[in-house]
Amino acid sequence: HSWYMETNLNGRELKVLHEISQIIGQALNLDQALQALLSIVSDSLAMRQGAVILQDPKTGRLRICASHGLSPAGAPPGLDPLDEGVIGLICRTAQPFVIPGVSRNPRFLNQTQPPDLRKGQIAAMGVPIILQGALSGVLCVDRLYGEEIAWEEDIRFLGFVATLIGQFVSLNLQVRAREEHLRQENQSLRIELSGKSPDLVIVGESPAIREARQLIAKAAPAKAAVLLTGE
Repeated sequence: HSWYMETNLNGRELKVLHEISQIIGQALNLDQALQALLSIVSDSLAMRQGAVILQDPKTGRLRICASHGLSPAGAPPGLDPLDEGVIGLICRTAQPFVIPGVSRNPRFLNQTQPPDLRKGQIAAMGVPIILQGALSGVLCVDRLYGEEIAWEEDIRFLGFVATLIGQFVSLNLQVRAREEHLRQENQSLRIELSGKSPDLVIVGESPAIREARQLIAKAAPAKAAVLLTGE
């Protein structure tokens, strides 16, 4: 069953997606961008609590990158702060889920028949964040819409928001990789130049040395050979 591939969006949802797309330039500071994204969702819809959990690409560990309506050490909506096993299970399944307020056990929405729950029975819901076909994290909220709208609609629109989060993460990783490549390239050039031109190091602060440095700097752009003379 496809939970959020429908493309029928209402005016309010289009407005939210447009506002989120406007902050994609902040993706260089990923946590800040995700915090702004949750604020947009909260201001425009009925979300009171939300969290973005991402997997560290190097260590594979999960961390809360942004949250709304939670204490600094708070857990995602509907989850116990110490129940990392549930969070890990949610991430491993890569399926949308709802968490009933009583059992606190996630019910995954990969079945043909959805769970028979009323909106008021749900403590939290969420969707996976997919990056290049692999799970990158989870977007978890208490709700997006009020009691009068079925929770399936929340899941549907959460999927669109999660797709945008995946684009934020992808852009951030690309920029970081580019920066690291340039840093390594710069370091390699420095090492290469220092190995080829060890005699260009001039030590001293006398007037004659300073004048020699100025002449070298002046002649450096020229392709012709330059002879400096003096005592």
